[in-house]
Amino acid sequence: MLGRRDTPPLDTRLRVCVLAVLLSLWMEVTSGFVIQRIPESPAVGQNVTLKVTGVTETIQGFSWYKGSGTDSQNQILFYSPNINTLVPGAQYFSRASPLPDGSLQISDLVTSDRGNYTAQIQANTQLQYTVSLPVYDPSAAAAPSAGVIAGAVCGTIIGVIVIAAASVLLYKQYGTPGRRGQGDIWDPGEKRSGGYMGPRGEETLWSWVMDHKPSTYQEAATMAEEYVTTRPHYRKRVLNPIQVSAA
Repeated sequence: MLGRRDTPPLDTRLRVCVLAVLLSLWMEVTSGFVIQRIPESPAVGQNVTLKVTGVTETIQGFSWYKGSGTDSQNQILFYSPNINTLVPGAQYFSRASPLPDGSLQISDLVTSDRGNYTAQIQANTQLQYTVSLPVYDPSAAAAPSAGVIAGAVCGTIIGVIVIAAASVLLYKQYGTPGRRGQGDIWDPGEKRSGGYMGPRGEETLWSWVMDHKPSTYQEAATMAEEYVTTRPHYRKRVLNPIQVSAA
């Protein structure tokens, strides 16, 4: 009586035996089950195969999903190799093709193909594996980003503003146009032989700068600075504007 109580019931022993057999089959089927990308780093316009390997049992059918989950709204397709039947899912696209070994081939890759793909394979038991698919875009790598373009444009605009502001400040510092005939150092005068001369034929700051043909405002400002600092009598006229009108 006591020994019988310690012996598990027959149905319990049968359940344990069945579970052990199923576990053994599951370990045999899933040993080494992986999905590989071929090629490893595909680019836009290329074909890629999400290759199923390591399944040694007969595959009865399999599904592929876009993403890490297996919800019906994420299903790309279901395929049964035995009867060669393909059932499109909610995420099906014509560039996706199933292979009898459970693999998925995607042709003519686009950037929207990036992401995770999940295979659910029905053999003696159900197997599941998720793989990530990167898609390299050479054109995106070669083209400058929107931030780089915006930075270049802003830099150009700021440069123009700085040069214009420097020109205005220099103009205000070194003289203002005087009355015709007074020989102001900024007076362009009339064009004479050899360049722009002052009203009385004398050299002016304006004529000297114009004769040197500056290509930018900044270059003209630099020339004007050099002209004034190397000619004491002009510098005196600039520092004493009253003498300009009296000259």
